[in-house]
Amino acid sequence: MNSLNNYTKFAIIIKLKEVIEEIYNHKRDKQRFQDYAFSRGIKEVLLKLKNNKILNLDEIENITVNFDNRPIASSGKYDLKTSLLKELRDGKFNINWDWFIPGILKNLKNIKLNYLNSKNNYLIRASDIVANSVWHKARLKPSLEDLKDNETLYIIKLP
Repeated sequence: MNSLNNYTKFAIIIKLKEVIEEIYNHKRDKQRFQDYAFSRGIKEVLLKLKNNKILNLDEIENITVNFDNRPIASSGKYDLKTSLLKELRDGKFNINWDWFIPGILKNLKNIKLNYLNSKNNYLIRASDIVANSVWHKARLKPSLEDLKDNETLYIIKLP
């Protein structure tokens, strides 16, 4: 991963034993949970970059996210792009629990999602390397104690 040191990276570690079993019984529910995890992960890493004075969130107007090809159908009310806009810009309101969590990117105008083939894209291949490295470390140390933020890799643990 040394050649990736100039890039800010993040990994979302989902503790499967703590996820409600029903979520993984249906493909679309699983995809909805993964979309939620990704939205939360993006938000958390942006807040960490802000807190480390690397990024000014008020200056962000557009975000482009490149994914490895993956399923996109979910059982959620919103698609991933709309979920990201709600999580990052608009904020989220839960009428059942009567709470509101404001967005963090007040000036965000657009989010573009690209689904790419890792065979044709260096950064997608690099993200596979990061994911495999984190996955391997998480398997060796199930407590996840060794998996902590460092200068260029941010770890987000869910749920």
